[in-house]
Amino acid sequence: MMVNHFRDGVHAFTLFDTVKVQYKPREIPGHLNTYAIYEVYSVNYLQAFLKMDFMKAIMAGHIFRRCKNCKRFFLLTHGYKTAYCDRPLADNPKRTCRQQGAKNIAKEKAQNNPVIQSYSRAYRRITADKNRENINEEQWKLAKRKLSDLRDMAVSGRMRDAEAEAEMQSETLYKSLGIDKKNKR
Repeated sequence: MMVNHFRDGVHAFTLFDTVKVQYKPREIPGHLNTYAIYEVYSVNYLQAFLKMDFMKAIMAGHIFRRCKNCKRFFLLTHGYKTAYCDRPLADNPKRTCRQQGAKNIAKEKAQNNPVIQSYSRAYRRITADKNRENINEEQWKLAKRKLSDLRDMAVSGRMRDAEAEAEMQSETLYKSLGIDKKNKR
């Protein structure tokens, strides 16, 4: 049973809604002597029409999904099966749920990838060295580029994970770039 809008001041639950359907041939606007048969519906309540339209959409193959990010329903309109809608985020209107979902998926994959974990640790180390003024801005940028290259080589399979992790160690990284760390602490 489905709830209808207020009837006589209370919610009304019904098993059936009365819908009158007529098929009428009419000329297609803008196309002379071209006719189509139109379905014309008559209902007592708007909700009956909306329920019927919803069921026809499901029968026609439209897929409704609930967004994993905002939990609202959306109509799947593309050929692929996505779990996120295209609505803007409430806290950042410049980003959509789909963009946030892609970012979340990338983070989940990175959590299980030892190369990405090594890269993150090494990046934090060189940034801390820069903040402590053990290395300067130019040296930090050079080290950051080298870390990105090592990460990309390991992810693409051109370098073993263990080799990349060894190259990402601060001492090895700085030595390969000719950087002398000041150790101010």
